[in-house]
Amino acid sequence: MACIRVVRLSGEVMVVPLALPRDELVCTGYVKTHLAKASPRTPTACVVRLIGTDAKEIGNAEQLTWECLQQGELQYALVDVMSMAPRLLSLDPFHLIFPADPKKLMDPDLVIDLAHEIFQKRGRDVDVCQRFFSAWTEAVMSTSKEEANQVEPDGRTLLTRMLTLWDELRRRSLQSQPWDGPPNPFGACALPAVHTTTVRFVKEKTQVETLEQTFQTVGGVLAEATSRDANALDLEPFHVVFPADAKKLMDPGLIINLAHGIFKTRGRDVNACQQFFSAWTKAVMGTSKAEANQVEPDGRPLLTRMLVLLKLVYEAQGQCEFGDDFLMPAQHAIVMTMIWLVRKKLHTQTVKKTFHISPCDETIKLLWTFVQDKLSLPRGAGHHGGLVDGYGADLMLALIERGLPRRYWAGCLGRFDDNLLQYILESTCRPVPYEHTEAEGRLSIALAKKYTLEELCHQSSDGYNALFYAERVAHEIEDRWPVNAPDGLGIWVQLRDVMRERLQACAREFQGTLCELAALTESVRLALGGQSLPALDEQLWRRASVVRQQWLSMGWHFATNHRHGQTSEVVSWHFQAARQGQAG
Repeated sequence: MACIRVVRLSGEVMVVPLALPRDELVCTGYVKTHLAKASPRTPTACVVRLIGTDAKEIGNAEQLTWECLQQGELQYALVDVMSMAPRLLSLDPFHLIFPADPKKLMDPDLVIDLAHEIFQKRGRDVDVCQRFFSAWTEAVMSTSKEEANQVEPDGRTLLTRMLTLWDELRRRSLQSQPWDGPPNPFGACALPAVHTTTVRFVKEKTQVETLEQTFQTVGGVLAEATSRDANALDLEPFHVVFPADAKKLMDPGLIINLAHGIFKTRGRDVNACQQFFSAWTKAVMGTSKAEANQVEPDGRPLLTRMLVLLKLVYEAQGQCEFGDDFLMPAQHAIVMTMIWLVRKKLHTQTVKKTFHISPCDETIKLLWTFVQDKLSLPRGAGHHGGLVDGYGADLMLALIERGLPRRYWAGCLGRFDDNLLQYILESTCRPVPYEHTEAEGRLSIALAKKYTLEELCHQSSDGYNALFYAERVAHEIEDRWPVNAPDGLGIWVQLRDVMRERLQACAREFQGTLCELAALTESVRLALGGQSLPALDEQLWRRASVVRQQWLSMGWHFATNHRHGQTSEVVSWHFQAARQGQAG
């Protein structure tokens, strides 16, 4: 930091500190700006005239040496722009100086009146208007972050003032615009300039808490302005001001309230909501793997916070306070981001830890409800989708692939004692194939490939296993569309084939007793209308042959003398025992 000495035309010596190395040349425009700010009684907007030893004015592009500045050889004058003749009025943004008080920079009467008066004084010169607002932008963007995020006693922020300035500028432009004439040249210049500066200000200066405060406290002026013009405030840059703290990104009080405040302020503009959550998604995606997998002192990982956020948005459906026009885009964005986070950032151990510490039954119910919301409904109530567009199924699948404990997707739940595959299939085609179920089909195929023979053959309280429902779904699709089934429905026919293959593969590897195998085979036959699968019959017959030999060695007397009949008798006995629930 070094000081320069400059003499005012009045004879007063000014000593001004400059934060530049001594061995560098100094730009004249830079010196003029500091002179204006350091001078007492600076006009609202002024120009600085710097005069050298030869009594000639020094131009803004010229470079000054430190020797010249330190010896006090230069003279300067501050001139109010409103007092200058048009031909002398230079509005280069390097030396058109605005007040240091940020509030004054947002004063509509000061900024708009001054700009318009200069515009008129210079013969309605648009270039002068552009130069004025270029200088104004420079002054606004020199505001410190502390000043930019300060909340006034009445709850207003600098952004509130800036939006009010925009509204007043727009109102005046509309009033002065002839209905059948060309666009007002002043408004055509000033409006884009203030809009662009507002966007930059939000992007580079404003913190999330300030945005929340602004949209919660701003009154009818802002609401009126933004509802009249959907483009009044560009929301694209909001993503750059989200907090770096990953926990805050999952704070429902911050994210939901802020998003809904902007949504209401913009006249319930769904596009604004989507833009907000698109920005939020980018911020979440910027989270490092270490942050995403970090466990808090209470044992909760970040995934737990995100699950709570999604739960709140889902359960808020139907509430007048928010409205589905806000909740649907919000739900879509949150679940899509959660799926991405699970697949791209989370470790298997993190997922296991998240759901290990949760209250199991309630969390299982929540995840199942995300897939289909029918736990409280009677049998046969039909398909009731969970999260928007079937993303609940995609989320469940992503969690399973990342180590979700088996009890969450292979165990049984609800008054009908369904496993998840039965829960999905029971209502998928009631009364006709339901739209947007392809994601549930993908999940069902993944479950079928992971289930054991016992899980695939499990019968719910109504006596049916998952294969029974899969066969019914596939038959309904094939009957309605023998060829060219609508997109997304073919996956249910594929599921039926996958389940048959999986049942046979599991049968070949089955290690249980013959009685258990008979019970499982009986379940499959019920699903297939009395028919069976080759691998099951083969295993049943092979094991029955071994048991026949054991019974003969113990002196058992069969009803027939030939081998086939005796083996058939063993099979029948075990089927009967299975039906009666006998063991061994």
